[in-house]
Amino acid sequence: MGFLLLAILAIQPTETQVHAYRIPRGDTTLLLFDVSIPQQALLFKKDGQRFVAQIEIGFNIQDPQSHRVIKGDFFRFTHYQDLYEKTQSRERVHFKKAVKVPTRSSYRVQVTVRDLHSKRGIYEASKDLTNPALPIPVSDLIPLDREEFLKGRKVLLTPDFLERPMMIYWEFSPRDSLRVTTRVTLDGALLRETHQLYSGVASDTLSLFPDSLSTGAHHVEVVFQAGNQRVKKTLDFQISGIPQITSEDFDDFVSILAHLFPGDTLLAQMKTEDPKLRQTLWQAFWKEHDPTPGTPKNELLETILSRVEYADRAFSIGKIKGRLTDRGLVYIRLGMPDEIERHPFDWDTKSYEVWYYYDINLTLIFVDRMGFGDYELYSPPFVDLFRY
Repeated sequence: MGFLLLAILAIQPTETQVHAYRIPRGDTTLLLFDVSIPQQALLFKKDGQRFVAQIEIGFNIQDPQSHRVIKGDFFRFTHYQDLYEKTQSRERVHFKKAVKVPTRSSYRVQVTVRDLHSKRGIYEASKDLTNPALPIPVSDLIPLDREEFLKGRKVLLTPDFLERPMMIYWEFSPRDSLRVTTRVTLDGALLRETHQLYSGVASDTLSLFPDSLSTGAHHVEVVFQAGNQRVKKTLDFQISGIPQITSEDFDDFVSILAHLFPGDTLLAQMKTEDPKLRQTLWQAFWKEHDPTPGTPKNELLETILSRVEYADRAFSIGKIKGRLTDRGLVYIRLGMPDEIERHPFDWDTKSYEVWYYYDINLTLIFVDRMGFGDYELYSPPFVDLFRY
């Protein structure tokens, strides 16, 4: 079977995600919500030089037995983006909210997300959260931004595709003094074991650094034991990095990158049939072409991945992927033009489009020579456009 290759769409899931965490504190419980929405799921409207999206998020917290609403509210916020291509990307808009409710054995949480520009609901889900009277009263494991935590601020991190140092935080709130053994493991390996007396509200933390962990999925487990009573809490998270791609997509990307980086020796070596060597060369290529080495993100890679997705949606013709068409390749290289002049029905010419890039003083003409919607670049010569 060779080695595992992750599909590009699995790099950063395109659906809205909601993470919820509980902190029981006696008669009240704090529910923390992290809602992340991919920008490509939103409708942006141009406002001057910026693009604007408006989102409404609703929380409805009920008692699952009586169906009585414990708390409900709607929140609206506006998100701005300077670049059009960012509005089509998988990069996420985050909304974080803390809600205090009376302590119950369980809650039914309904979350809705609505795009106010399109009047379209883009997410709706209901989930039951249990909050039993534990023998050891302890919160969930909560992922926080470590740098902000050290400044005295608790800022939630989305555990999917982690890029920043994370502080995993948890609280105890025993009514009486309680001696607890805490055993912390990461991916099954013991990190530490402590024995401590807790009284009142107390907390503990675990620091994790993305650059010290391998790319992919990880699992933290914390087991609390007091006498013969035992409670286990878990947190799964992902470390982001240079993504792997499917073998089906590999040849496409080598072809695309050959236009962007003509003569690159690593690209020539990627034509090997050895799948493991291909992936090693892929990783090496993007490390070499990282515009900001030393930071978690490779902005150039993210831009190309986002543009490939858009090209496939906008320029595919039948079985021909948009990424491999002339318009798709130009878009991947240069981004969205400042203006597109379309001529699909002129009686004395074939259908054609004119793309204007004002900042670089470039005009491109695409002609549908065969009449099937495959617009070919007419001028200037295609190879000259792709000198990086």
